[in-house]
Amino acid sequence: MARAPRRKKAATEQFTLLGILVKRYEYRVEAGINTYLKLRPGMALTSDPLYTYCTVLDIEGNCIYPDERVGEHFGVYLVGDAHATDPQLTLTDIQERDASGVPRYRTYRGDRVPVYDRPKGIAPLVRGGGARSWQAYLRVPPQIASDFLIVLKTEETPFLSLQEHKVGRERWIDSLAIQNTHPGYE
Repeated sequence: MARAPRRKKAATEQFTLLGILVKRYEYRVEAGINTYLKLRPGMALTSDPLYTYCTVLDIEGNCIYPDERVGEHFGVYLVGDAHATDPQLTLTDIQERDASGVPRYRTYRGDRVPVYDRPKGIAPLVRGGGARSWQAYLRVPPQIASDFLIVLKTEETPFLSLQEHKVGRERWIDSLAIQNTHPGYE
């Protein structure tokens, strides 16, 4: 008797709110002539901006919430870049489509609702310098990076609130916030 082929298990998903106490941060705010124009003129596109502006934040801290993740180290490299908003995606852009390209819908409690191909997150979390160390790189609009820097420069103890989305063996950042209250108390 022939065996039926095994079905691949769907990747399990898990969401975890992590509270990270910021221990160290470094920043750089820069303005200048487009690097490609200065160093590699042949690589510059005519549509590239002449001047570039960038805010870079390197934030490190240790997890303090939940208890099973206490002590894990996190490094978040945040780059405020004007191109991070190009193009600005909408929900229409991630709506699933059938073979003909027509947007898909499903019925939910008698209503017809769109079916979305939800992104895994805003940035992947990758293993850092050890088993209990994670790193992330995020390109964000310049105003977000500036807001993070303003909060970091206050005298309050800063915390990162990180919503982790685990899909199978991959870890992603669903959302990232900086705040002056312990994320576990919310």
